[in-house]
Amino acid sequence: MTFLLSGMPSKNDVEDLTELIELHGGEVEAEVPPPETPDNFTSSPEVGARMSQFAAPPRRARVRMRVITPKPGRTLKHLYAAAVGAPLLKPDWITASLDAGRALSPASTPPGVLLSKRHAAIASDDDDDDDDDDDDGGLFSGRVAALCGDDRFTREFGLLLRHAGADVVDPKALAAMDDDDDDEGGGGGGACDYLIAQGGRVVPGELKRLAERLRVPVLFH
Repeated sequence: MTFLLSGMPSKNDVEDLTELIELHGGEVEAEVPPPETPDNFTSSPEVGARMSQFAAPPRRARVRMRVITPKPGRTLKHLYAAAVGAPLLKPDWITASLDAGRALSPASTPPGVLLSKRHAAIASDDDDDDDDDDDDGGLFSGRVAALCGDDRFTREFGLLLRHAGADVVDPKALAAMDDDDDDEGGGGGGACDYLIAQGGRVVPGELKRLAERLRVPVLFH
């Protein structure tokens, strides 16, 4: 089982909890892991055709990830938990699981320890059930989004969207593709579902015009 730790009060708390988890066979990731890349990925033969370069992690992989935090927030790791359906749990879940002699499922977690209530039914008490192949595809499966913002924003939110099953494309590539379509008498419709702009920033005029040509909404993150 793999863990992400977020919002811990001190570096010592992080080190102590990491040591406890690893002592009992768990792994602690320092950062949100990248989405998995399918081995059989090949480039799309048609310009603008949708093809996901990254696959949303299988349902089983998402269930076996735990995000441990004292309280919920809007950090990258918390948003990752929401994107992939990973339970958000207080550190008390670790000690409760050790007392029980097994990794407690979110549904059997003591009251007040599970922070993401909507994930309570994700896992069963038996983590050895043979439903590894169940895959809901991700929250944004089949959607295509273009991000507009600074490097950190596009990197972090691109990561979250890909984890949730979306394709993430460069607005400049979309604009170039739309220009090619115009030259050929076509239209850019269908190339993208959303243009997502970094909150607190003015949406560039060219992005607004691109959204109009593609007939898609501009949304703030």
